[in-house]
Amino acid sequence: MDRNEATTSLEREGQRMPEVLEVSQDARGAVEVTQLFRTSRIIKIAEASSPVSTSISSTSKLLEALQSTSANSYHTENPLIIDISSDSQEDVTQHANIVFHPFSSNIFGEISQKHLRLLNIIDDGSYGRVYRAVYGDKYCAVKHFVKSRSEKGFDAKLKDLQKELLILKKLSHPNIIKVHGFSSRHHLIIMELMECGNLEEAIHGKIIEYGEYDIIRWSFHCISALFYLHEQHIVHADLKPKNLLLSQNYEILKICDFGSAGKMHQQRQSTLGTVPYIAPEVLEATYSLRPSCDIFSFGMILFEMIAQEKPFAKMENANEILWRIAGGERPSTKILEKKASHHILDLLNKCWIHRAKHRVKTSDAYKAIKNHFLDNTESNTQIRLLQQPKSLSKSIVDNDNDLSAKKLAADL
Repeated sequence: MDRNEATTSLEREGQRMPEVLEVSQDARGAVEVTQLFRTSRIIKIAEASSPVSTSISSTSKLLEALQSTSANSYHTENPLIIDISSDSQEDVTQHANIVFHPFSSNIFGEISQKHLRLLNIIDDGSYGRVYRAVYGDKYCAVKHFVKSRSEKGFDAKLKDLQKELLILKKLSHPNIIKVHGFSSRHHLIIMELMECGNLEEAIHGKIIEYGEYDIIRWSFHCISALFYLHEQHIVHADLKPKNLLLSQNYEILKICDFGSAGKMHQQRQSTLGTVPYIAPEVLEATYSLRPSCDIFSFGMILFEMIAQEKPFAKMENANEILWRIAGGERPSTKILEKKASHHILDLLNKCWIHRAKHRVKTSDAYKAIKNHFLDNTESNTQIRLLQQPKSLSKSIVDNDNDLSAKKLAADL
């Protein structure tokens, strides 16, 4: 489908195709798509940039913001940090090295950096780095926001950090990543370690072999978290395999990275998301943040898990993919027919329907996958490990590294 056909398809549905799109990367590596004026039939690729924003100016302001929020009443029995001294899993609230505050009704507070030891790099992106680390005697993950050449860009990163902390403070669900503390001084978050990496690595990294039951289980964990989020009137807005983390032999999936998340029905004029997971309505000049945005992304992820290839894999141009999505085109599901049941394929097609109001509701998707998940418990397959995940690789950071000001001077 060319651009003229895409435009015609949208106009039939009462929508207008943006004639000029600006595509750039934000601080987390997600693609920002901004509709510009209808002046010519071109699409521009911009260099990496971030909007001007206000930084977290002090620890006290961040703590004040966190104090104004309250933990949700949804509580679960779930391991928090892996205990490296024994096979038992001790609740982190018993760990004396984390500083807690009276207002905090869950594990959340300013951390003491002198007890933090970095082990190896899990992820390295434009926003900074994620490390596998040890805090006291427990494994954890450390997300460190690194100062960039652009002060405006770094301010945007800190705004994302603040937003992520404030949102995660409110959430408690077994399939949403847990945060245990933060450091305003060193711009880092300490969170639970998901030792099997992310879903993107699992699908494309030739690390494991998995089957339909594993796809159903991962889908169930993801849609359970989305159902909970949407009940809290929060939309993730950047759902993708890289933001879905795995642990416990790849059997547990959790959503992470809430830097793009926002309140339901919030009006936005610029698009934060990642190609090809961006919903078509998000490409409009002004759009409302709705659960259907996440459902579209979930559908694309479901396709990717089954096909074991990215949607529109043969297209390298992000702009062309956006035009295809905006024009109503979707990846062919013919290659999926022998890999998944008709129930899953039917749900997939309902997730990426073009008109947002006609897409399957989060609650209905949850019920459909839950029923399918329970029906297939007896067909449980064993994931076959082909190689060690990146997060468990040999240490490449000095063992005496302690996140002191001297050690992080190069990054701050």
